[in-house]
Amino acid sequence: MKHVRISDAWTEERGYAREILLPFEASRDGATQVQLTRIAPGEMVPVHYHRRQTEYIFFLEGECRYQFGSGVVNVKAGDLLVIEPMERHSTENSSAVLALFLTVKVDDSAGDTVWED
Repeated sequence: MKHVRISDAWTEERGYAREILLPFEASRDGATQVQLTRIAPGEMVPVHYHRRQTEYIFFLEGECRYQFGSGVVNVKAGDLLVIEPMERHSTENSSAVLALFLTVKVDDSAGDTVWED
């Protein structure tokens, strides 16, 4: 059993902030990470993809717009997204409220994320 206490230690990234709840080195396989992710109103995460990683994103609060190639998906609290390896995607919070979601990254490794900006 692992018990994780929220520490409110957020790290600012490219258009989003994250608090790592379970770092890779604490996971059994060393390649899974769990984090809270937030995107402030008006912020955008640039286009990127992951070579090996699969992301499971469960939306807790707010709304965002995800772009996948030529498609767009609008997500809100209660929705789950599964982003497969090599799927180019970006995210925008065009609402007036903070977007908060739980992200589980599986089969990740150093240098796995490729930014296209």
